Amino acid sequence: MKSLLGIAVSVLIFTSSSSSALELKVTDRENFSAAQSQKLDQAIVVLDQILNTPEFKEAILNFSYQGKLGFIQNNGKSNLEIYEALMAGAEQFPSPRPADGVADMRLSIYTPPFWKPISRAIAFTSPSDPFLHVYNRYYNNASIADISNTVIHEWTHKMGFDHDFNATPERPYSVPYGVGGIVKNLVSKFLGQ
Repeated sequence: MKSLLGIAVSVLIFTSSSSSALELKVTDRENFSAAQSQKLDQAIVVLDQILNTPEFKEAILNFSYQGKLGFIQNNGKSNLEIYEALMAGAEQFPSPRPADGVADMRLSIYTPPFWKPISRAIAFTSPSDPFLHVYNRYYNNASIADISNTVIHEWTHKMGFDHDFNATPERPYSVPYGVGGIVKNLVSKFLGQ
């Protein structure tokens, strides 16, 4: 695995960034071990750079469902409007924030109580909770590309985008799943995963 400095240098070589940059800012983290925190730092460095590449913008603008440009459950927004909303960083939950070009992230490692049934979920968020919660059992085995996917997926919920609760055929084409998939592909390509 590349070092944090190696990742930062390599990402800068990967491609030039766009003019309207989005900054990722982890303002709080709960229940992270030192190793988990280091892994998050690596994912954030890569994610921060990938979101600002022309490749990311192009993938968002060209995202389609059943041969038609657009995400489903897109809040009435075009692909360009979704891209602009993401880059503006105006989170809607838990309370609306002004566009500041910053993706404000508060992350928590979640270990469910022993009595709670095993869930297939790997992360969750809530409109009333400022944290993006990632299941401990998932996080420990996840790659940097997987973590990047999960973090951006959950952050798009804070931006006001949603998806079907159940695993429907359309769900992968929602904004959270679509953007997460784009990020995972770009991070994997960059890291050679």
